[in-house]
Amino acid sequence: MWSGGKCCFRWARTKRSNAFVCASGSFMGASFLFFGLQFMEGNVTLSWIFIFLTITAAFLIYPVNVELYLDVVVPTRRSVASALQIVISNLFGGAVGPSFVGIVSDAIRDSDNRPSARFNGVLKAFYILNCVLLISGLCFSFAALFFKHDHINFRKKMGYADASSTDDFDRSHSNKKKT
Repeated sequence: MWSGGKCCFRWARTKRSNAFVCASGSFMGASFLFFGLQFMEGNVTLSWIFIFLTITAAFLIYPVNVELYLDVVVPTRRSVASALQIVISNLFGGAVGPSFVGIVSDAIRDSDNRPSARFNGVLKAFYILNCVLLISGLCFSFAALFFKHDHINFRKKMGYADASSTDDFDRSHSNKKKT
């Protein structure tokens, strides 16, 4: 919708929209997670609502990220780009993340084995995820800065006669009927 200028995005139509959507998902996820962790001790229901919003915002990134790198990576290198993305995502996410949060939690609570100390240790360790989401948002924001240049280089490598013209990009991302 954003790249095609549909609905409320007519005024903000841009080729960099995919990177902006990913950055927005990261920044929204960071803020929702922060509030979810803040309300964890006082209002658990509200906390779970914010955590649900965090997960929803974070999942905005995945499908759009694939389209983002398909617009800048030539087909002969896409499998390597996809593999690197998966490795980095798993390295900093699902594979190592729980262990890292546990190690930080244990370091925070030290030798105190009371349930409240364990809870507070895990709660404080989860703030690391906020930092990761903020770094992700900054990286996607920088990607938006360089997208046009990278897309022009992609078009040159693909052999388009006029690499600076992105008419096919405009057609594929617009709300006008294709002829």
